Amino acid sequence: SGFYQFDSRDAYGDLSSSTGDDLIYIQMIQGSDGLNWATLAISISVDSGASIQCSEGGGGDCTYETADGSMWDVSEEILISEGSADLCDGSNGYCEITVVITKLGVGDEDDRIIAQLSAYAE
Repeated sequence: SGFYQFDSRDAYGDLSSSTGDDLIYIQMIQGSDGLNWATLAISISVDSGASIQCSEGGGGDCTYETADGSMWDVSEEILISEGSADLCDGSNGYCEITVVITKLGVGDEDDRIIAQLSAYAE
């Protein structure tokens, strides 16, 4: 169980009409214990569009990079980026990105959304 809180910030760099743009950082600011990367799923939706599953370390339309180690601990952040899709071209100056962090159930446990937050990539 445990209570988790996350914060977001814009990633460096400008948005473009090509792929691979860095979008946002998500930082764990409160958590009773670390989260195991292996049991986490990260998905985003851009400007209220369809949900896109992000994969760790490349591949797919959306990717994320984690901090070192097997756990996501307080004060560590992940970087969410475009993968092989142009999810946000910055034509309006920004994109609103809704991030959903899900803890995958192990054994008889159900998957559980532990955070949903809106962030702006500019």
